[in-house]
Amino acid sequence: MFKLILFELKKLCCKISFKIILISIILVTLFSCIIISKRDYEDNLVYYDNVDVLIDKNNYLKKDVNKLEKEIEENNKIYDYSLMHEKDYFNKSKQTVKFSYTLLMFLLIVIVIMASQIVTNEFQDKTIKLLFTMPYKRWKILFSKFISMVLVTLFFSLVLSILMIIFTMIFIGAEGLFINDLVIINGKVCEVSFFVNYFKTYLIFLIPVLFVMLISFSLSTIYFNTALAVSISLALAVGGMTVFS
Repeated sequence: MFKLILFELKKLCCKISFKIILISIILVTLFSCIIISKRDYEDNLVYYDNVDVLIDKNNYLKKDVNKLEKEIEENNKIYDYSLMHEKDYFNKSKQTVKFSYTLLMFLLIVIVIMASQIVTNEFQDKTIKLLFTMPYKRWKILFSKFISMVLVTLFFSLVLSILMIIFTMIFIGAEGLFINDLVIINGKVCEVSFFVNYFKTYLIFLIPVLFVMLISFSLSTIYFNTALAVSISLALAVGGMTVFS
């Protein structure tokens, strides 16, 4: 099985599409950092006096007042803590790196297209017959393709995040990234490493990307239709983000 996965990985990495995606990630992260570096930074951390302020701003329902009160309390604790310690906890460098959460949407699109083609292209190029002559069961061949896509997705996402950090250090500055993040733990404000907090959140954002990739891959193996797999997967992704937001 390991040899089969390695074989599929080599095939993916040798494709022109793989190199195009890698170059695209480099360019997207580079230009994103350059554009953000030219903009004025706005600190969005504010102090709220009452629940009604937040309700009016975000159009929350009255039934969510208890939840909002807790959010306001935590927000104000962080606000007071940041003023007391006189550190720029919410600096431009951090916000720029966190823009990689948004760039995962770009990665999702290219990964969905790639996943939908990994099986259908084998049938279109008639290379699937060669695969089936190998001493492996069909489910193992398909499973190895899926695992290879998961590994490629993780590789691209890691490249995206690391490049975002590197370009942020170059165009905006590295000092702000070494200032800890503020989080609420058991009702108290605590400082945690920005990088630990960033990659933890990044992995959470990456889960939907892997899930949509799985849907796209599954549809392509059932219908052998790239356009159908891509359109349904992206529709589900957009619909899911709309409901979530």
